[in-house]
Amino acid sequence: MVSIKHNIVRIISNIFFILAMVVAAYALFSLYMAYRSLPPGVCPVDNNRGWLYAAIILSVVSLVLSFFEGKNK
Repeated sequence: MVSIKHNIVRIISNIFFILAMVVAAYALFSLYMAYRSLPPGVCPVDNNRGWLYAAIILSVVSLVLSFFEGKNK
């Protein structure tokens, strides 16, 4: 039987994963919109680096928390 602690960790891990996906989708959409209006050879990632780092960090936190979820039986 999975304890309440493991269920809470699973819920928090899923929340971080969903947040990571939302932030990553926003960052990619923002990159696409910036790329359309820039001349060739200009990198739009510089302006959106913070959003990309946030998505990566949230994904890593979700991954680390998934190790503490416990096993399903």
